[in-house]
Amino acid sequence: MAQLRQLDWFGALSVDAQGWVGEVVDAGIARFLVWLNNPEEPLVAANTGLGTVPAAAAHAITLGQTVELIRTAFEAIEPVAITMAAKGDEEWLLQQIARYGREIAFASALVYARVAEQRGARTARQSSDLVDALITGRSNAAIELLASRTGFTPAQRVRAAACVPRKDPQVALAEIENTARKLDRQVVAALHEGLIVAIWTAHSRENPSTVGRQLFGPEASAVIAGPAESIVHAGPFVRRAIAGLAARPTRPRNRGVLDASALLPERCLIGEVAAQDELVERCYLTLKTAGTGLLETVDVMFDNHGVLEQAARALPVHVNTLRYRLDKIEKLTGFDLRDSRASFAIFTGVSLGRIREAADENISDL
Repeated sequence: MAQLRQLDWFGALSVDAQGWVGEVVDAGIARFLVWLNNPEEPLVAANTGLGTVPAAAAHAITLGQTVELIRTAFEAIEPVAITMAAKGDEEWLLQQIARYGREIAFASALVYARVAEQRGARTARQSSDLVDALITGRSNAAIELLASRTGFTPAQRVRAAACVPRKDPQVALAEIENTARKLDRQVVAALHEGLIVAIWTAHSRENPSTVGRQLFGPEASAVIAGPAESIVHAGPFVRRAIAGLAARPTRPRNRGVLDASALLPERCLIGEVAAQDELVERCYLTLKTAGTGLLETVDVMFDNHGVLEQAARALPVHVNTLRYRLDKIEKLTGFDLRDSRASFAIFTGVSLGRIREAADENISDL
């Protein structure tokens, strides 16, 4: 023990950790002497003395430090042990000490492997609990508590993604964790109803699709949403990513990572209420409130298949006035009626808005 205390890092250990080291040394020597009376008995890891140390020691002392402890202990023990051997038995005793030392080394590796396995299982369970809490809309306090167990702090901005695993899900999760370590980024990943859901810390001036390809692979079918101001507010973004993944079959030519916002009208088609609310707000209520014939312009553009000259005559306005209205619609909604996909989004939002409005009027009439 005096020799062990000379190690540079030993003094920095907690009192408990130093006590565990002492227990292992005492138990190891005692069990070695018992075994030495019958050295033909097979040695098993549990009988080397490490069985007395709690698993918590593996968190306080690294495997590298443990190896250094073992080496230092045997360097201290061997010279003294030789003086106790009967004449002619010195070499035999050294061989038994070396054999016992190997077993202790193997036992140490086994302890750390078991702790790592338990830690991995615990991390997987905590990640799954957090993802489930976000999807089901648990309280902020509950999410914050679960997030703290995974290492996230409430102040960090995050992005969420859902992905269809292209290989064994457990292998895919392990690869995501390895990539996260290489990127030095906090990532929570869990399996949810056959999908992989991942949440990671968002950095400024980054391309989220690039991060998604790094985490899931360049050919992965994944949808990203966010950023959310914090993990506590990530629930809606997780749900958007999952809904976006369900809507992806509508875009068969678009492979790889997509943003959930690029699938907004498709998410409406599969019945995502949040997407419907957003599109109605952006494309119907906004244009209706703005006035100046913008909703009429939308209708006429669709009736005339997007041909500007025909739509201008139908309104009737000068074609430059029509272009001005289209620019204003794009500014208010973020969608350009001159683009086929954007016009699809506007048409979906306006149609949903009118359907809802008519339904509300029918209910009020009753």
